[in-house]
Amino acid sequence: MEEKSVIQTVHSNEEGTIWNTDVCNSGYLWNSFVYLGKEPSRNGDDPQPVRRLGKSGAVIPRLMETLLNKGYRLYVDNWYTSQELFTYLHENSTAACGTARKNRIKLPRAFTEAPLAKGEHSFRRNGDLLAVRFNEKKEIYFLSTIHKANMVNTGSRDRQGNQIRKLQVIHDYNRYMGGVDRNDEMIANYNSVQKSMKWTKKVAFHFIEEALLNSFLLKKKFDITKRFLKFKLEAISSLLAAAGTDVAAPAATDRLSRCHFPELIPPTPMKQNPQKRCVVCTQSKRRKESIYQCGDCPEKSGLCAAPCFQLFHTQPNFNSP
Repeated sequence: MEEKSVIQTVHSNEEGTIWNTDVCNSGYLWNSFVYLGKEPSRNGDDPQPVRRLGKSGAVIPRLMETLLNKGYRLYVDNWYTSQELFTYLHENSTAACGTARKNRIKLPRAFTEAPLAKGEHSFRRNGDLLAVRFNEKKEIYFLSTIHKANMVNTGSRDRQGNQIRKLQVIHDYNRYMGGVDRNDEMIANYNSVQKSMKWTKKVAFHFIEEALLNSFLLKKKFDITKRFLKFKLEAISSLLAAAGTDVAAPAATDRLSRCHFPELIPPTPMKQNPQKRCVVCTQSKRRKESIYQCGDCPEKSGLCAAPCFQLFHTQPNFNSP
């Protein structure tokens, strides 16, 4: 089956953890729940699955409960991966692949401690379960019930023009885990979640953001021209109108009025110091990225501190010098 699912963890704050299932590469959120502590029959704390799969592995059957026995493929990170979980999924007609922690997988010392030069790999197979040890900048372990230990062309070339080849298990893992990153990125671009003393309020707004993003991704199948920001503003206006409040979505001309102040682009789960393309430089067909954005414009436009920030907010037809 072509469709894949990806499990990810998102730590909302110190008190709550949200576990998500994303459909690969699209960013669509399939299933999610909040871990609230020890709560039998609710949060992966049932004794039987915990004994067999461990605390982290017991989360998967709940997230995947409507997808098991349908031939899906699951990609997970090393917080979930174990032989017990992958065996359980295989018994339920679900293939799986994921990075693994050396101390959590039961492999012979001859395999884990044998010398391995940079760029080399070794593998072991037990029935349908493949274990791969790969040495790049550091040793990485993979478990998979999907792959063989074969190499594939990545479609890229090195500086000498040679085809870059990778293990298929690594190539596919990097490719299909992209749904996690895409969901985080699209939510972070126009995130309305504010600081709050109550973590429940923050989690509630997070799920509203996810619902808006899911709606946008479904609509995008029929209307690929609409941007997420425009869709979000229209949804807000529609909800306000339904409640009897006549509030129009902000117009682009807002950038020429009111006070505007630059701010550093906030870090995302994937980047500590993110950057955006400067919209003024882009208008002049110059590629330049900035660590600043306008904190008061609804689009949160990326802008160079000078002179682009001033041009953007004072000139109807701006051009970078």
